[in-house]
This record gives sequence, structure tokens and C-alpha cells, in this order.
Amino acid sequence: MLEDIPTYKAFRDLLCWFQFSFHRPGRISEKEKEQISAFLDHCLETKVMKKAHAFLAREGHVSQNKKKFKLELYDLWFKPNKRCHKGGSFRFVSAFEHVFVGEIVNEEVIGFHNWVHFYKEECRGNTSYED
Repeated sequence: MLEDIPTYKAFRDLLCWFQFSFHRPGRISEKEKEQISAFLDHCLETKVMKKAHAFLAREGHVSQNKKKFKLELYDLWFKPNKRCHKGGSFRFVSAFEHVFVGEIVNEEVIGFHNWVHFYKEECRGNTSYED
């Protein structure tokens, strides 16, 4: 069952910190940092991430050191990046937010590429594939 998978549990726990289309302040609480760390730890224990890490390290794109790689993943996934939009507007959004939570820009949904989260939101009546 999905809820029994450690990476999914950690992912689900993280979602409470990220709200669809809500611009979050730059400060991250200690509790959020702990949950991000736990999520990354669970991800790094999966076979696919171990293979991805080995490949990327072999190609010279990331550190071979697991702790340094975790920090690189944190920067890549959770550090806010400035995203410019039509009309000159911009906001700071992390890759995690864009991919897993989604954004609303000029009344248009962008990001929100994660089917599991989309399915859960659809079950709650918050979104619809048909929309």
C-alpha cells in the first residue's frame, strides 16, 4: 500500500508545509528542516536514488560523498529560485514546490507534475483532471 512506503510517508508529511499557489516566506522552521531531511534520507535509501547518485558522481556532476550529495539535493529541490513570469511578475519558488505542489501564475496552473499528489487533491475535490 502507498501509505506503507517510507518515502511516500515522508513526502506526505512535507506537503503540509507547502500550499498550492501560496507564496511562502523565505524562512524555514526547524520542524520543516527536520522533515525535509527525513524525506531526503528516505529518498537516498531507495535503489533508484542510489543508482542515480552513483551515475551522477561517476559523471562528475555531484559529490561521491553521500552527505554532500544530500546537501546538493537539498539545494536543488528546496532552495527557492526566482521565477519570472509574463507581465514582469516574479516569485521565489523551490523546485519541490513547482513539481510536487504546483503554482498559480496569472490564474493558470503551472507545475504540479506529481500524479500522486494530484490524485489525492482530486479525491479531496480540490482539483479535477477534467478542468
